[in-house]
Amino acid sequence: MLHGAQVGYALSLVAEQYVKIRALSRSEAMNRLEGAVLPKRTDEVANIKAGYGEMADDIVKEHAAFLDLTEADFDTVKQRIADHWDEIQTLAAGVPAPELITGYLRQVGGSASAQELGLAAEEVSPGFQYGHYLRNRFSVVKLSRILDVPLI
Repeated sequence: MLHGAQVGYALSLVAEQYVKIRALSRSEAMNRLEGAVLPKRTDEVANIKAGYGEMADDIVKEHAAFLDLTEADFDTVKQRIADHWDEIQTLAAGVPAPELITGYLRQVGGSASAQELGLAAEEVSPGFQYGHYLRNRFSVVKLSRILDVPLI
């Protein structure tokens, strides 16, 4: 299975996360931010080890900026989300709809579902569960986790 085919399908899943973020009102987002709790470093490291095995130590190093957040740092992240909520909504609104992406994939003869890629549902979920650890970036998955927006 080609990596690009997997990326195309994953793009439709990421677009779905943006749909979920876009559906949050400012009030609901602020309430979720207020209730957001900094994940425990030990839990995050355990997740990384579960998802990446031998690569875990390198992933932990790469992800240190997030793993080593203090409560004050996390409050700053939450405040930045609140301060930029309108921009986040604008960005989310600009992401193509998941159906449009799957339509494009089908139009070019690509796979637009896990089944078409030969993946079982239990193979897709770990991508969202662990994928955000790969790079030291603030992604829609990290935002979804902070806002307690369910992943796929």
